[in-house]
Amino acid sequence: MIQLFRIQYEKKYAITYKIDLEYIHVSFDESLIEGFKINPIKNRVIAIDMNPNYIGYSVVQWNSSGNYEVIDKGIFSLKDLNFPKRKKKNMTKHQRLAWRNYKKKLTRKKEHELKEISKHLISIAIHYKCETFAIENLKFKPGDKGLGSFFNLLCNQSWNRNDLIESIQKWCNIFNIHFIKVYPLWSSMVGNYVFRHDNHYPDPVLASIEIGRRGYEVNAQKLGRKEKIENIAFPMTEDFKNEHIKSMEEFNMTCLQSIEEGIRSLKKSGKMIRLSLEGFQIEFSRWKSQKNLVSFANQFKLIS
Repeated sequence: MIQLFRIQYEKKYAITYKIDLEYIHVSFDESLIEGFKINPIKNRVIAIDMNPNYIGYSVVQWNSSGNYEVIDKGIFSLKDLNFPKRKKKNMTKHQRLAWRNYKKKLTRKKEHELKEISKHLISIAIHYKCETFAIENLKFKPGDKGLGSFFNLLCNQSWNRNDLIESIQKWCNIFNIHFIKVYPLWSSMVGNYVFRHDNHYPDPVLASIEIGRRGYEVNAQKLGRKEKIENIAFPMTEDFKNEHIKSMEEFNMTCLQSIEEGIRSLKKSGKMIRLSLEGFQIEFSRWKSQKNLVSFANQFKLIS
């Protein structure tokens, strides 16, 4: 609050005010705020994997490209926000009005919950002194995703991913955490292919580990800690040789020289590689309170 007063009364900062029926909005460049710095641990990365129903995260210490330690992980479930009571047919005028009010309330609820998740993720980053926050640089075009009309509705109209991303970026600016958007393609398949053997976690967490690896690579190259390489979408095979061999054995593949070849071969064959949530014993519990529509889990037991 002291920082807000300082920005307000020092004339060198540009501030925009906006008033609506519920709030007074104060806008400014959050990077101007000083005094909220952490002492980050070198090459420690928090990363998230996003889809309309789940947000998986991981905190990983990257000692090198192939040497890492998972420090924390978890999954937020947004399904109760996305699958509310359905609209009835042949509603009365009163019912239609109630339905519209309910949808508006749910929209505001979703916006609020995503902001709370972003603040919680930042608190995790601060607690573990993360140097970098990595997310995928998602650019979805409206259209058929091939998974049914309701999933299309979620992706094209109901997925508030930009609200989450913008909130995370704002807090990263305030706490001086490197915010990095990485190349998104293949992240889930690479995560499930490379990290499935040493980390018995579901797909959203494994994908977040891979996103974090890419964030580590981008940041390390940007800071001059590593040589620049153009393609970081696939890990160097020599860094994960044992994991590559285990995956080839599991999926009955032979004579594939690289991780990229293995993943492209699996993609072409159509084999299921992702460790879906259905393959785990997971107890999601209400996050923060019973009134909260977000659920959370950080313990996963693989069903053999």
